[in-house]
Amino acid sequence: MFTRRRFIGRATALISAAWTGIAHTPVVVAQELRDRLKQIGGRIIQRADTNYELWRASMVWYIFKPDRYPDTIIRAESEQDVIESVNYARDSGLRIATRATGHNPARGCLRDGGMLLDTSHFMGVEIDAKAGTAWIEPGIRSQDLIELIRPHGWSFPAAHTGIVGLGGYLIGGGLGWNMSEWDIACRSIIGAEIVLADGRKIVASTEEHADLLWAIRGIGPGFFGTVLRYKLKLFPVPRGIIKSKYIVPMERTAELMEVLGEITANKKKQLEILAVAGRFVPPDKPPAERDFTWAVSAISFGRSEADGIELLEPVRSSKLPSMSSMQKEDAVLTYPELYAGQETDHSSPNRTAIHNIWTDDPGGALTTLAERWQKTPPRSPRSFALSAWGINPSPDDTDSAFTYTGDHYLSWYLMAEQADDVEPNFRWMDESVQALRPYARGHYPNEINMQRYPDTIRACFTEEKWRRLAELRKKYDPRGVFHSYLGFS
Repeated sequence: MFTRRRFIGRATALISAAWTGIAHTPVVVAQELRDRLKQIGGRIIQRADTNYELWRASMVWYIFKPDRYPDTIIRAESEQDVIESVNYARDSGLRIATRATGHNPARGCLRDGGMLLDTSHFMGVEIDAKAGTAWIEPGIRSQDLIELIRPHGWSFPAAHTGIVGLGGYLIGGGLGWNMSEWDIACRSIIGAEIVLADGRKIVASTEEHADLLWAIRGIGPGFFGTVLRYKLKLFPVPRGIIKSKYIVPMERTAELMEVLGEITANKKKQLEILAVAGRFVPPDKPPAERDFTWAVSAISFGRSEADGIELLEPVRSSKLPSMSSMQKEDAVLTYPELYAGQETDHSSPNRTAIHNIWTDDPGGALTTLAERWQKTPPRSPRSFALSAWGINPSPDDTDSAFTYTGDHYLSWYLMAEQADDVEPNFRWMDESVQALRPYARGHYPNEINMQRYPDTIRACFTEEKWRRLAELRKKYDPRGVFHSYLGFS
């Protein structure tokens, strides 16, 4: 590992060279920069180091890495490390990209030049069981948070994939379990500790720095600060989580879309409907030998087991069971068991091209995508598309940067088995993005490639919110210390 002493030595040489010949610059400036580096107790990795590429590659969770290379990577181990890193970057002219756990599919924490500030070792959780709140650090993962708060009688709309870290998930919105009832996760942020571009640590809440609280509720990977901790509002643990799952042949797509629309119109908020298209059956065969089918999951979050069963009645009384080639109904689960056996999670590190839309016509969008999938399938048979029906509980979102632009959500994920698959995946995605454009009402910040599709990030917000975010960036980061969105200056 590259030691602090060696880094400081190299940095000193660079600083000295930079200031040579500038007689009016006080020597004390260079000394202050050297002193700041001495205060950083975490790992410091420079691009010239022999182990740099191992560290760079580890910063994103996915197998295939973009060709973007930060000058310096700092893995912070303390709050003071973050403050000193921000101060050093600002005064050295380095732009900062902050990383929590590296799950953003655009791999946005990797930028050319500047500093990558890694906060993945911040995994603390402080629970106030009486108040129903918790302070969490950005590196804690979704499933781990659920395990920690559940014994206290509390839960949270954590990510559907248990290993997703909560730092980036929250600031980009947070499409989680039982979202129709509990709302998008970022709306449950009630406070945050943030290090700003000027090195100050502030607390954002409804009482102080309320504009920053508004911003971190959905701004996504373009935030102009580093969040040290989030304070979350928790929710009582559902006592009746019941799941029914159905496999429906692809040739019945038109009928299925109609049935799902009817179920959605009649369901209560505590019933979640997910429809996934992929090669899932027979499960004992390799993906390339499986049939392309629909896997529909209906999950209820009831106050009791009987309530959970009752919530599934719109599904049970629909045509869905009779349309299914396979089904498993009324399985009683605990919250942690929701994370077990999700095949789409197994291939997650292979994801290369990802896109999403909010839509008011999920049937039309899914039919279009499924037809294209069958005619010209993606290179990897493990690619899939996911839809969530009727998950917009609150279009009144003035208290957050996040913006609902449709009642239903659709995302699709192209896998790469080898590096040669990456560019063909992007070309396939370009064509599908164009095909689904008539159905798109907006996008979700956490699952778009804003470098390839730069118009999509603006479509995540209303025009008023986009302008307000730009004004806040000028207010809190006038010198542009923190990187904006990938693909934006």
